[in-house]
Amino acid sequence: MSNRFSRILIVDDEPKNIRMIQTMLAPEGYILQSATSGREALSIVAESPPDLILLDALMPEMNGFQVARQLKLNSETTSIPVVMVSALDDRQSGMLGLNAGAIDFLSKPVDRFELSMRIRNLLRLKEYSDIVSNNNRLLTQQVNDQKVLLTHAEQRFREFADSIPHILWTAKPDGSLDYLNQVYTDCTGVTLDDTGDSWLAALHPDDVERCVAAWDESVSTGNVYDIEFRVIHVDSGEYHWYAVTAKPVMDAAGKIVKWYGIATNIHERKIADQRAQSLAHRLNTTLENMSDGFVLLDQDWHVSYMNGMAERMLKKPRSSVLGKVVWDEFPELVESRIYRECQRAVATASAVESEFFSPLVDRWFEVKVYPSEDGVSVYVRDITERKNAESEILRLAFYDQLTGLPNRQLLRDRLQRAMLKSKRTHRMGAVMFVDLDNFKLLNDTQGHQKGDVLLQESARRLTACVREIDTVARLGGDEFVVLVEELSDDAIEAATQAESIGEKILSALGQPCEVGGFQHTSTASIGITLLDSQVSSIDELLKRADLAMYRAKAAGRNTARFYDPAMQDAVSTIVALETGLRESIQNNMFVLHYQPQLNNQGQAIGAEALLRWTHPAYKNVPPNVFIPVAEDCGLIIHLGHWVLEAACAQLVKWAQAPHTAQLTLAVNVSARQFHQPEFVSDVLDTVRRSGANPEMLKLELTETVLVKDIEDAVTKISALKEHGIRFSLDDFGTGYSSLSYLRYLPLEQLKLDRSFIGRIPDNATDAAIVQAIIAMGHNLGLTIIAEGVETEPQLEFLSRHGCNAYQGFLFSKPVIIDEFMMYIQNGKDAR
Repeated sequence: MSNRFSRILIVDDEPKNIRMIQTMLAPEGYILQSATSGREALSIVAESPPDLILLDALMPEMNGFQVARQLKLNSETTSIPVVMVSALDDRQSGMLGLNAGAIDFLSKPVDRFELSMRIRNLLRLKEYSDIVSNNNRLLTQQVNDQKVLLTHAEQRFREFADSIPHILWTAKPDGSLDYLNQVYTDCTGVTLDDTGDSWLAALHPDDVERCVAAWDESVSTGNVYDIEFRVIHVDSGEYHWYAVTAKPVMDAAGKIVKWYGIATNIHERKIADQRAQSLAHRLNTTLENMSDGFVLLDQDWHVSYMNGMAERMLKKPRSSVLGKVVWDEFPELVESRIYRECQRAVATASAVESEFFSPLVDRWFEVKVYPSEDGVSVYVRDITERKNAESEILRLAFYDQLTGLPNRQLLRDRLQRAMLKSKRTHRMGAVMFVDLDNFKLLNDTQGHQKGDVLLQESARRLTACVREIDTVARLGGDEFVVLVEELSDDAIEAATQAESIGEKILSALGQPCEVGGFQHTSTASIGITLLDSQVSSIDELLKRADLAMYRAKAAGRNTARFYDPAMQDAVSTIVALETGLRESIQNNMFVLHYQPQLNNQGQAIGAEALLRWTHPAYKNVPPNVFIPVAEDCGLIIHLGHWVLEAACAQLVKWAQAPHTAQLTLAVNVSARQFHQPEFVSDVLDTVRRSGANPEMLKLELTETVLVKDIEDAVTKISALKEHGIRFSLDDFGTGYSSLSYLRYLPLEQLKLDRSFIGRIPDNATDAAIVQAIIAMGHNLGLTIIAEGVETEPQLEFLSRHGCNAYQGFLFSKPVIIDEFMMYIQNGKDAR
C-alpha cells in the first residue's frame, strides 16, 4: 500500500520552516502544499481537503490549536489527520494539541526520520480508517435500504389489500382476528382494535348459530370455511349480506396455524329478487304511462304484450289481440313501413329505426324495432309535431323568409350537386346573377314595405321563368341567383340556351308591377356564366357570374352579359396591386412629387403634392390606377396620413428659407379619409406635431366628397379653417355640378379641371364654361386656379378672363423635391 501522491498541507508562519520540511519530504513523492497562516490553511482545506496537515502550534492571529478546532468541528474535515508541530517541548502543549483535534505532536527542530515515519504511519492509519468508514457506511446504507424495501413492501401490500373491494382478513387458529384491511372498517365502521376476538358480535343474531356450526366443522375437518351471513354497520345500524371464504393453513403435523379469508359484499344480490319484482312493477307502470306505443311480438309474430298507447294508436282492445298474429289482426299494416322494418330487423338481427307518414291517420310516426332471441320489441312514437317543427326550422335555415326562395346556404348545396352532376353527365348548366336595377331608389323613396313587395313579385316571376329542376335563390337585398341545369353538352348551344332564359327573365322582370297602389316598372342586370366540369369551386362560379353582372350594369343595365376571362385578369390585377400597396405602406415605398403653382406674374406661389409609388414592381403604375384601388380596400386612409405628414414636414423645411417661406402646399384628401369621424383631430394633430404653419397648408377636396353630407363637410372645413388651414375645390365642374352647395362651403379656391382646359380657346363650349366658372367663382369670393395648362394660348385665355393661378406642363411637370427646389431657385421651367 503506497502513500505516494498523498497531499500534505504544511502550515507555518515562517517560510524557512516550510522550506525545511518540504526538503525533508521531497524524496517521499508527496504532493506538498503550504500556507503561512491559519486562515489561509482553512481556505485551502475548504477548497480541496489534503490527506494530512502539518500544523505549527504558534502562529499570529490564528494559532494552530484554533485551526485544529475549526477542522474538527467541520464534518467534511474532521477525519483529516493533523500533526501539531511546536517549538514548545512540553506535555501541556502536546495535550492542548490533542484536545484541539490533532492526532500527533512533533517538537521543533523536526527530525527527518521521525517526521517521515510518523507521516507514513498516519497516512496508512488514515487509509485503513477510510476503508473501515466506507465499509461501515456501505453496510449501514444496505441495512437502511433493506429497511426501506421492507417498509415499501409492507406499504404496497397494505395499499393493495386496501384497494381490493373485498374484506381481507387473517385469524389465529382459535378464530380471533389478527389482521383486517381497510375495507372492513369502511363496511362495518369497526377497526381491528375495536373488533378484538369477538367478531361474532357483528353478525346478525339469526346467523350466529349457523356461522359457529360451520366454523367448528371447518376447524375439525380442515375444510374451507364457506358461508353467507349478515354483518352490521355500526354507524348506520344496517345489516349487509357477505359471502365469506376462509382457508386454513396447517403445519406439518396437520394443525391449523393460521386462517386466511376474504369476504365479499353480496347484499345487492340477496335483495335482487325484491328489486326485480319492484322493477317489473315499475316497468309495467312506465310502459302503461309512456307516450310511445310499445308492442312485444314473439318469434312467430304473436302479440305477447301491448301497452295502452299502442292500444289507442291501433284502435283495438289489447285483450282481443294478445296471443294472436299481429298481421292477421291488422292486415292494413302488411303494406306499411312498420311491416317492412320489422321484417328487416329480424332478417339482419339488428335494430332498425325509421320514420313514416300514415295517410290513414294523417300523422308522422317514428318506429324502432329491436330483435332478440324471443322475438321483437316495437316502439312507435307520434312525431307529427316534431316533423312540423323541423320543417319550419328547415325553412328558416335554408329559405329566405321574405320570398320563400332558397337562401345562400341552400344555393351552395344545390351548386355543389349541380357541379358533380355536370361532371358525371357532361351536360352543362348556367349560373345567372340577377340584380334589380335602381332598387335602392325605390326603397329610399317609397319605403321598405313597397321594396319588399317588389322583391316578392320578382321572386315569383323568376320562378315562373325556369323549370322545376332549376333553382332560384335570393342572396340578400335585390340580388338573386338562378341555377339552370341539364343544358346541352355543347358550350355554344348551352350558352344560347342560357341567353334565351336570360332574355325571358329580363322580359318578365321588365313588366309593370303594382307596388302599394301604383304601377312600378323595374329592370334587371344579369351576369351569366356556364357551369361545366372545368369550374373548380362554388366561390369561383359565383364570382364569375357576379363579375358578368357588373359588366351588364356597365353596359347600361336591363341587359345580360356573359362572363369574360378578361374580367378575372382585371380582378387579379387589382388583388396584386392591393398586395403591393400593403407591402409598400409597411416599407415606406412612396414619395411626393411637387408641381409648381404660379400667379399671373409668373411667380411660384406654391405647389401641389402628388403621390408617387416607388415599389420596383409598380413604379410605373400611375396614381389614377393605384389610388382607386387604395380607396376600395381602405388603404387610402394610411396613404392619406402619410402624404399629410410628409407635406407638413416639407412646409417646415420651406419655412426655414426666405425664398420658400411663403409657398403654400396643396394636398389631395380622399372621400374616405375626409369622412372619417376623427379627420379634423388627425389633421390638427399632424400639423401640431410637425410644427408646420397651418396657413401654408391647403387641402383639396372633390365635389363627390362634399355632396355626400353637406352639413358634415361644412362643420369639418370650418373647424380646420379656424386654425388657418385653407381649402380648394378640386376638379370643379366634373362632379354633380350642383351650385347650391357652394354657398354653404367655406372654401377659398376653385380648381378648373384639366378636361375643360385642354380644348380652349378653340372649343367655344369649353371656353364658355371656363368663363362662367371663373365669373361665378369671383362672385362667390373665391380665387380660381387652372390645372393642366400646357400651351401659351391656354394661359393667355385664362389670364384674360380673370384666372388667378395656374399649374401644368407649360411650367413644370410634377418633380421630386430637389428638382422643384432648383425650379424655385432658378425661376425656370423644370421640364
